[in-house]
Amino acid sequence: MISVIVPVYNVEVYVDRCVQSLLIQNQDIEIILVDDGSTDDSAQICDKYALLDSRVKVIHIQNQGVSNARNVGLSLAKGEYITFVDGDDWLSDDFLEIGIKSLEAAGADIFMGSYIKNYADGTEIKVNENTSAMTLNYEECVEAVFVKSPNKPDLSWAVWGKIFKASLWKNVQFDMHLSMGEDAVAFWEILKHANKILYMPVMGYHYLQRADSVVHTPSVKNILDNLKIHQYFYHDSQNHLNESVQRYFLHRYYVEEIEEILASQKFDNIQIEKIQKKIYVNIGRYFRGAWNLYGKKGVIKVMIACMPKLIINTILYVYGIIKRSHKVI
Repeated sequence: MISVIVPVYNVEVYVDRCVQSLLIQNQDIEIILVDDGSTDDSAQICDKYALLDSRVKVIHIQNQGVSNARNVGLSLAKGEYITFVDGDDWLSDDFLEIGIKSLEAAGADIFMGSYIKNYADGTEIKVNENTSAMTLNYEECVEAVFVKSPNKPDLSWAVWGKIFKASLWKNVQFDMHLSMGEDAVAFWEILKHANKILYMPVMGYHYLQRADSVVHTPSVKNILDNLKIHQYFYHDSQNHLNESVQRYFLHRYYVEEIEEILASQKFDNIQIEKIQKKIYVNIGRYFRGAWNLYGKKGVIKVMIACMPKLIINTILYVYGIIKRSHKVI
């Protein structure tokens, strides 16, 4: 049996489509709908499906975020396999059947499919459609998923679109203190327990692109969480991965720091101070790290890469101040 964990929060417009796509899967399945304190009709819709089909289980909890909702789902799951589907997304009819059969045939611990980005206007983008299937070990999968490059497939580090052996989740939970990227950290940890990962370009997960989602909503907490996640990747890579991957995460972390300083100009002065006080402490470390790894050329390269963005954002920031002042006058 496979347990499908669905965190549900204020998705009354989408949750019908999500649940219906699960009910038609050709698998022995339990569908765990975790209503995370929804204030719209999502809870009632979930209860409706629980009454109609015994495969659907619903639990209502106080709103504490998607990480807690997924952790609650994990605590209830009884399946040999586990997969996650967000309440506004949905699956293609045969996704679970293809995934489980392929996983078992390969003797793998994790099946990774590809996905389709769906937009409100009906358009869609098939991600990694023309890639090849591959089997990976832990270190190979970390490099394939987390080390981004324009010359390789853009494999997702989200937990959705994947099928896991349930035993992998025995000692892993989602970090409730993160408002974004919590699934990336959980997937990173899960990979440490997996011997074999199978990737196939199966277009089975439909990922709805919503402008009002947490990922697309700028906030001080999102910026700080993003920095925290990249810092975690770097420090943990030092313990488990090779030097080239360590260098990538060192560079990626500090590039994120510089980019977030620029992004912080969207917020008010108190919020900017909160972000920049934390970030500026680490910028010096980045340049020292660049010097240690690459020498003078590395520092110059970093400065050249950052200056155009800094100049452009500063001009836009000053223009915004002038524009607002003009309106006040």
